[in-house]
Amino acid sequence: MRRYLQSLYRCQKGFTLIELLVTIAILGALAGVAVPNVGKFIGEGKNEAMEIELQNVELAMDLGMALNDLDSVSAH
Repeated sequence: MRRYLQSLYRCQKGFTLIELLVTIAILGALAGVAVPNVGKFIGEGKNEAMEIELQNVELAMDLGMALNDLDSVSAH
């Protein structure tokens, strides 16, 4: 009987409940730290994208005004 129980114990595959709970606790702690930081980075990226878009619009307007001035000078 003892050998039978030992052979069953050796052939078991899988994780114990404690191992699963520890893994879930570690993943939960990592998620608790990572999620707020990811949200902050996304917000910063949106602000930077808006600033760059504003710079592109200003550059396009400056270029358009400069070309308009050149066209008006060459027309005279």
